[in-house]
Amino acid sequence: MNITSFDELDITVLYDIFRNVIKTPVPTKGWSKSPCINDINTGDDIERIRIHRNTVCHSYTPKMTTKDFNNAALELIEVRLKDIFKKIPECNLNTQIFLTN
Repeated sequence: MNITSFDELDITVLYDIFRNVIKTPVPTKGWSKSPCINDINTGDDIERIRIHRNTVCHSYTPKMTTKDFNNAALELIEVRLKDIFKKIPECNLNTQIFLTN
């Protein structure tokens, strides 16, 4: 196997790398626990991604309601928006208010 970028890795492998190799800050409630909407550090976002991945991949049925899909998609979009806002210094003060309302 010749892996040339992180894009080629499974979410489970990336989770293990962030948790055990890179030593990402521990999520607010700890690893393997579902973060609250106000838990906004990098570890919390990694947990959100892992939880959504597991929800989809370990579901008993291959179906997902539109409501569940929309909720999962919105939460993952918020993870990405927080990452983008962190890179814009003048947005840092407003990011938490925007994402938690």
